[in-house]
Amino acid sequence: MKTNKKNSVVLLLFMISFMLNSNNLKAGNYTWNGATSASWATPTNWTPNGVPGTNDSITIVTGANNVYLSSSLTVKQITVTSGTLDLQSYILTVSATGHFNSGNVNNGTLLVYGTSTQTFKGTQFGAKVKVTGNSILLNGSTFNDSLFVVKKGTSNDNGKGNNTFNGYVSLTDSASGNLVLSDSFPDIFNSSLIVNRRSTGNIYLAHRATGTQFNGDVTFNGGNGYSNYYGSATYSGNIILNGNVYFGYGGGSCVLSTGKIFQLEQVVFLPAGCISRILHSKIQLQKFHLH
Repeated sequence: MKTNKKNSVVLLLFMISFMLNSNNLKAGNYTWNGATSASWATPTNWTPNGVPGTNDSITIVTGANNVYLSSSLTVKQITVTSGTLDLQSYILTVSATGHFNSGNVNNGTLLVYGTSTQTFKGTQFGAKVKVTGNSILLNGSTFNDSLFVVKKGTSNDNGKGNNTFNGYVSLTDSASGNLVLSDSFPDIFNSSLIVNRRSTGNIYLAHRATGTQFNGDVTFNGGNGYSNYYGSATYSGNIILNGNVYFGYGGGSCVLSTGKIFQLEQVVFLPAGCISRILHSKIQLQKFHLH
């Protein structure tokens, strides 16, 4: 009899433990309220009460307090619509989807990975941002620190523009889909820009918009890159070509500011000044003005 009771207690404890672990694995949806403090780890700061974990989706809105991380952590999805998320020099990893509509994300590092569409359309970032996705739309955010973008999908991503990039930017297309910037509104790049093409997809800068500004050096690596296809752009830094690049291919115009260098990697010139042979680069210039 005692043995049966002991076995029953063990079984009951096992079932309770299993149920608790199962609940922890379930995906939840949490919205920040900041009612108690600024701590991410305080359950009453979230609606419903709890602390978001690896499988959960979170929404950041303006609360009674801004939200502060106290350690590096991972969530599945994030939506920022208002308020401030302070990473406190930690790393926040988003394993599926990020929607950044407004608000602020400051300090630390934001890593966004996943096969979904990653959207940036209003949030201001004072944190380092590294984003990988099948589809990435740059529709009007401000990046005050570095930004690394890797596109991996087959879709053509027409970012509307109206972004300001105040830190170093790296754009990489490693798939068959195109990555398009400034399709409607001009972008402003205030630091160095590196453009990398590693597959059959193309990267289009200053695509349709008028007035895109490149205020730092711009380097084109790999295959086809397009600048100011239909739109216009001003390059106030040096241009370094180490790949196939087309300027003004669809009738757009481009200006290189006074005193800046148009550098062609591994290019041989004829004495008359014409390009004789390009080993790794193809250049087509239409309405390109050297001031």
